[in-house]
This record gives sequence, C-alpha cells and structure tokens, in this order.
Amino acid sequence: MKSGRIFWGAFLLSSGIILLLGNYGLVNVYWEGVWKLWPLALIIWGAKSFVQDQTIRSVLSACGGILLGVALFSGVFTGVNSIRDNFNLDCDEPRMSSKQTSQSFAETFEVRDSTAKEFNFELDAGAGKFFITPDTTSNLVEVNTQSTFGEYDLETKRDDTSTNVSLSMHDNHVHWNWFKRNKFENRVDVKLSTFPVWNLSINLGAAATNFDLSSYKVNTLKMNVGAASAKLKLGDRTDSTHFELECGASSVELSIPTASGCVLEFEDDELSGVDLAGFEKISESVYRTVGYDTTSKKVFVKLNMGAAKFKVIRY
Repeated sequence: MKSGRIFWGAFLLSSGIILLLGNYGLVNVYWEGVWKLWPLALIIWGAKSFVQDQTIRSVLSACGGILLGVALFSGVFTGVNSIRDNFNLDCDEPRMSSKQTSQSFAETFEVRDSTAKEFNFELDAGAGKFFITPDTTSNLVEVNTQSTFGEYDLETKRDDTSTNVSLSMHDNHVHWNWFKRNKFENRVDVKLSTFPVWNLSINLGAAATNFDLSSYKVNTLKMNVGAASAKLKLGDRTDSTHFELECGASSVELSIPTASGCVLEFEDDELSGVDLAGFEKISESVYRTVGYDTTSKKVFVKLNMGAAKFKVIRY
C-alpha cells in the first residue's frame, strides 16, 4: 500500500476517534500542551525520505498521520481558547449550558398610564421561540421566560404622554462546551393588557413566533427577524392596523378577520410561494382584498422578505 494513502487514512482515523470520544465526554486533555508537539509530524515526514524499507516507511506515514490529526485538532482548541480568553468569554457571567433559567415579570399599571396617549412594547432577542398569547392580563405586561442562553431584563420608561416597555436579553459572555451536546432553549411567553392601543416592535434572530393579537388593540406591529417560522393573527379592535415585516428565509402565515379590508405591499415585485386567496392585484407589488372599499376596519401590510413562503388566512 502506498505510504500516502496510509498517511491520510491514519490522519482521518485519528481525527474521527478523537471527535467520537469527545462527543461522549471521554477526552480530557490539555490541548495547549499537545499542540506544541505538532513539529514531530514534520520530523517524521522528513525522516521517511531517508528510509528505503517500505514497511518502515508505512509505519512512519501512519505515525505522521496520527500526529498531524491530533495536532490539528488540538490547534483548533488552542485557537478557540485564545479567542475566548482575549475577548473575556470565560468569566463568571452566565454561561451557555444545559442549565435552564426561568423568569417571570409583571409590569403593573400606574396612575399616569390611564392618561398616556402612546403605549410601546419592544422585544429584542436572538434565536428561540416567542409567543404572544390571546390570554390577557390585569397587569400592563406579563412575561415568562425559560432560557439556557441567559437572562432577560424588563424595563419600563414613562413620561407625560407615553409608556414604553422593553424586554431584552442580557448581552452575556458565554462559554461554549464544544464537546458536550447540551439542550439549548429560549422560550418567551408574553401577555398584554387590553386597555392600551399598542405599538409593537419585535427584533429577533432565527426564531419561531406565534403571535395571537386578536384580543388586543394594535396600532402598529413592526417585525425584523432572520430566518423565521412565523404565525401571526391580527384582530379588529382598532379601525386600522399597520404591520411591517422584514425577514430572511421564512415561512409566514398571517390571519386577518374577514370583516377587515387588507392591503398587501411587497418590496420585491417577483413573488414566489405566495398564497393570496381573496386578494386582487392592484399593481405589480400591491394587492388588496375584494370589497376593500366597503369595510370599516383596515389592515395595511408591508413585506420585505427573502426566500419565503407567505400565506394569508381569513377567519
């Protein structure tokens, strides 16, 4: 057998064995020390050039492949640890692990909320599952979270004319366990008061959302998400609702009351994967429901989507 094939076979074999053992937590090695041995692979490879015996050459090729596989693997870990140390990613802050943190928030009404003219709620987070339920609350906002990513903050600011509530995840320093397969979770459940007319702003990463807003008065809903699976249900408790969605590769299902007229405006003229039953085409990128002019409640939707599947359901 050719020594080159032996070398690469040994390299792949050693790398695969280390990865397999690592996945089951059976490897506990000071990788920085192992990384310093990588020149041995070059020494062995050079020594092979002076040996004529094919058996010895094969043994040296195998040893060189094994050493290179181990050295390459340890080099990756050394680099990761260096980056982690330089950017202070290994500290006493909450770490990304399988430990789950549960939080509950309740923002109560204050006297001046009864005279506020504007109510804003902002959700800012990364990947996860996010829900706004139709179950209302006697509080202004009620939130429950379950996360292995970190913790959330709920902050409320009030002035003479507005009440602003924001829910955001800590900018945590996290530590990745590159071998252990932890179960990561990030779930947020939100309940709102039915008293205000809400302006909602949602900024998420790769997320699955299920927002049932049929119980609430919604003036504006602005969503900016990455790759998403989104289900949205709008109500008819205000004369008009404005919904703006900007997303990447996504599957979006939007439910609108049959009694409400709806205008859809697409940022991209070329539509694909779009189900617009009950809509008529007004222009290249604008559609609206049949009988729109006769409806008293209106929904205005503006979409800027990447590769997406979009469906409208009338209920």
